[in-house]
Amino acid sequence: MEKEQQVLPNRQEIKALIDSEQRAYSSLVDFRKEFIPSKDDVEPAPFHQEWSNILLNGKENFAIEAFRESAKTQIVIRANLLHALTYAVPHRSFLVIICATQTRAGQLLQSVSREFLANKDMNGMVAEIKDNSDHALQVYYTDRSVVRIEAYGKGASVRGLSWGAKRPDLVIIDDPQGEEDARSETITENDWNWFLSDIFFLGQNTRIFLIGNNLGERCIIEQVIKNAQYLNFTTRRIPILNEDNKSAWPSKYSLEYILKDKENWSKVGKTDIWYRERMCQCISPDSQKFKKEYFKYYDVEPELSEMNIYTTVDLAISQKVNADYSAIVTVGVNSAGHWFVLDVEYGRYDPTTTIDAIFSAVKKWRPLCVGIEVVAYQAALQHFLEKEMPRRGIFFRIQPLRAEKKKEIRIDSLQPRFAVGTVWFRREAVWLEKLESELLAYPNGAHDDVIDALAYIEQMASAPYEYEGRLNDDWNPIAGSM
Repeated sequence: MEKEQQVLPNRQEIKALIDSEQRAYSSLVDFRKEFIPSKDDVEPAPFHQEWSNILLNGKENFAIEAFRESAKTQIVIRANLLHALTYAVPHRSFLVIICATQTRAGQLLQSVSREFLANKDMNGMVAEIKDNSDHALQVYYTDRSVVRIEAYGKGASVRGLSWGAKRPDLVIIDDPQGEEDARSETITENDWNWFLSDIFFLGQNTRIFLIGNNLGERCIIEQVIKNAQYLNFTTRRIPILNEDNKSAWPSKYSLEYILKDKENWSKVGKTDIWYRERMCQCISPDSQKFKKEYFKYYDVEPELSEMNIYTTVDLAISQKVNADYSAIVTVGVNSAGHWFVLDVEYGRYDPTTTIDAIFSAVKKWRPLCVGIEVVAYQAALQHFLEKEMPRRGIFFRIQPLRAEKKKEIRIDSLQPRFAVGTVWFRREAVWLEKLESELLAYPNGAHDDVIDALAYIEQMASAPYEYEGRLNDDWNPIAGSM
């Protein structure tokens, strides 16, 4: 029998193979196409390539909120870890994955391990495996390089983590918290402290890639986004619909599909879940009690002599980083009963600083009275303020405020005022972002101290004189009738 002649690839085929290999090495998106394709794959989204560039070439810490089913596990965990195992490069030789639980992290690691060991195209250079468990995978290669991947659950004691003398090159944190975690102030505070102490200081050259859902102001990823400039993080939010009402991943999710999906969740009364999972928003606009369109703004300072001015104080005792704020709010009420928020002071004050802040507000705005809640520390504060008045030469009436209703009921009572457009904010105020963020996040926000102080105005406020006119669309509350 004549021996079958071997057909060698031509120059174009060799070039295509080299180009394909180079693309797979340079991109996690192309790596998936080359090594782990799926019949269900569609054209990748632009943000997938961004994730790839950050994971393979980035130098900074990165945090991403991405919509559910955005393929984050496929890119960030599966393709990323398999790529590190396939190419075994020194700057990606020690990787750590962290999930909400050790069980989840271990399952992901074992899944990657099985897939790698079953694929000859990826594991052809493997010489030996010395560790292969749900805690760690360590692979030795014929060129003497080594890759190690470790898996942990949130809260694990990883401070000082090293592999010999080497610190982790990359720490991937995937959905570290769940809804139950986010509901507990104690858990979220402990999680945040763990992130700052154990994760953030893992190593000077260790990069962190954090990806998860928006579970409210107290969750780790929202805290990172809020403090990105101080923690040296680059951050992104990737909702399924962008600001132009276009799909973030059109080849997989058409606009028609997204709108129908939203409608279905609305019909079962769970739009809040849809907004959290699909839009990276913790609170659905449909369930917000204080909506952005309720907010009114003034540019020209109103005539203070034609207003009754009141100041209220909401005090917090603790000065811990995650504690409530003390808030001092000053409001002017005009003849039509419109409220103008003139000033807001807030912070984690000690008693001396609180007293100074109250006298400063009185000196600046000359309110008719200062309202202070009659409980414990707040009641004692009245005594200290009265002793300070003669020494400072500043006198004012203190009106006791009674917390006869729950805080939520007090704050809820503000909603009709906002809905009819009778509460006004100074447009360029330094406190505007704080006040608006509390209102928009209520009742699920981390803090509501400023709006609680604002709600206490109801116990004191009255217009300077009875307004006999009729409000209409042409009436200007600052300039009067037009």
